[in-house]
Amino acid sequence: MMKEIKKIVIIGAGITGLLSGLEFSKKGYDVTILEKNNFIGGVATSIISNGYSMDIGPHYVTLQNGSEITKNIINIINENNLVKLPENIRRSRKAYFYSKLWDEFPTINQFISNMNKKNLLQIIFEICLNKLKNNFKNNPKNSKEYLISNYGKFLYKNWFVPYYKNLFYDEIPSIELVKEKFVPINFNKILKNINLNSKKMKSKESVSNGFFDCYFKNGMITLIKSIEKEILKNNGIIETGANIKKIEHETKKIVYEKDSKIIEINSDVIIYALPLNTTKRWLNIEDSKKENQIKTLNSIMVFLFIDTEKLFDRWIIDIYDNDLIFWRISQQSFLSNTVTPAKKTLVNVEIRTKENSDVWNLNDENIFKNVINDLKKIKIIGNEKIEGYKILRLKNIYPLNPNEIYDNSMKNLVNSYDNEYVAGIESNSDTFFTENNLESKNNTIRPGGILIEMMNAKNLVKKIIKK
Repeated sequence: MMKEIKKIVIIGAGITGLLSGLEFSKKGYDVTILEKNNFIGGVATSIISNGYSMDIGPHYVTLQNGSEITKNIINIINENNLVKLPENIRRSRKAYFYSKLWDEFPTINQFISNMNKKNLLQIIFEICLNKLKNNFKNNPKNSKEYLISNYGKFLYKNWFVPYYKNLFYDEIPSIELVKEKFVPINFNKILKNINLNSKKMKSKESVSNGFFDCYFKNGMITLIKSIEKEILKNNGIIETGANIKKIEHETKKIVYEKDSKIIEINSDVIIYALPLNTTKRWLNIEDSKKENQIKTLNSIMVFLFIDTEKLFDRWIIDIYDNDLIFWRISQQSFLSNTVTPAKKTLVNVEIRTKENSDVWNLNDENIFKNVINDLKKIKIIGNEKIEGYKILRLKNIYPLNPNEIYDNSMKNLVNSYDNEYVAGIESNSDTFFTENNLESKNNTIRPGGILIEMMNAKNLVKKIIKK
């Protein structure tokens, strides 16, 4: 360990910053966390109102049985606050698509199998016609042309467009990505799939042996407050309402404003636990080219307080209908009934949108009316009494293309200045580091952001100590 590294400043008190601060404070470092907002936890915390503990987005935590991280988390939050979730919680979601609820978003084969005779004949006709055309011309210029030329207009409009809009909003995936994921359709397979209606769809996502999913009795705020308490116990400092004005990279001096006062602090190491675009600002990296900028979406979260014990029999409903205002519906009280008053339901209806859109500029009352109308339209709510609601507007929450976060520019960003690091890139969500090894591709799990950030924090500590 480098003796001169004593004081560490972490910019950002989201889950990444807090977990990094916890790990460093446990190792005896002098830790200060600076947060621009007046609350900590970012999108991994909860807001308390009217007896409801509202998570900012749907969360649960995946932990490894008997691991050091699991023991630490249980010790921090107190085991009585831990709620072990059913093994099938990852499959506790539905998809609203093509005017009905499915157990999950159907594959192309499953979708075709549910078509009536008229639509099925149209699909077969278009595929046959395009196959004849492609014998003479097979040089599609873009993703749309490739998909239509291989699958036909009906499947493109009714299956591909909803699928990709759910993933990428209105961004058009590259033709390379589409070609890799969707090879030209096999006509013989279509004929075999006509009688697949009796086959049930099964979710492939599950937890590997040795892992379990859990939640907290009073929502994510239980975890955030417990981490905060531990950091403070280890003599760490968390400053909220800290608006950074300047960072001097050579001296590692940070100048910020709090309560109208200008404060200067010095550090040996600076860790950025911020969105990439914001981090680039402080590292003086400018993406002058439009194509190099990471495009993001805003989120409008509408929390509904409903006078019923349960609104639907799942945790999440993913929305693939582009005519509906929202993108996802999550029933938080499905995870724990202690996040609401007795026999009530807490639902989070989430809208993704761009900042210059008409939806983003609607006032809260009109947002609420639109949400309720669409929920009634798809028969998620009927005569249930809505006792209240709360709306949050969050900027730059979702990257339109998540893969951009882990490209080579991020690695170059990390190495821009000595003793300055970006938290949250030691691993990514496509693979998961256990405490002893990297899981093989055949046994890869998707543990969710919280556990990944726990591993990122531990890996970052090791990286800095070894340097």
